Amino acid sequence: MDIINILGTIKGKVLDASNFDLLKHAYELQNQNIVQLKDDNDALRESNGLLKQKIKELNDENTILKETIKKYKNIIKLLPQTSLIDNFSEIAVNILELYISNDTTELWEKFIMRTLPFSEIQVQAGLDELRRAELISSYSFDPSHGREYSLTEKGRYNLAIKSKHLSNLF
Repeated sequence: MDIINILGTIKGKVLDASNFDLLKHAYELQNQNIVQLKDDNDALRESNGLLKQKIKELNDENTILKETIKKYKNIIKLLPQTSLIDNFSEIAVNILELYISNDTTELWEKFIMRTLPFSEIQVQAGLDELRRAELISSYSFDPSHGREYSLTEKGRYNLAIKSKHLSNLF
């Protein structure tokens, strides 16, 4: 209700009881609107305060994460830059190079056998060598593909050193 319009309608008239009640009602509605706006303003101030607090918490967490990343980057710099792979047989190295050339962390046994120019016994020996060194592991089997060999974290790390692509394999 617009008070200016109400005042315009009673301009030049005698203020009788009905006009007074109408005017009083308009002012009461206006007062209710003011109270509601004050409540809304208080709620927005409180919400703004909570958001500022959340921003501070997130900034603190971000700072901690940045420090953690920096710490791990320094640790990575201290790690030996030689790979265990250099100590493996030619067949084991060829198996690991398949992971790099196929840009994957999982290979099927029959794919390895078909791809490498070694006998099945030689490939099995290379796979056993890598399993014993904990560079690969096998958890699944498919009759049409054989065992699925996955690089372990240790395997990914050593391949990364070997291929100089540490960030790509992790």
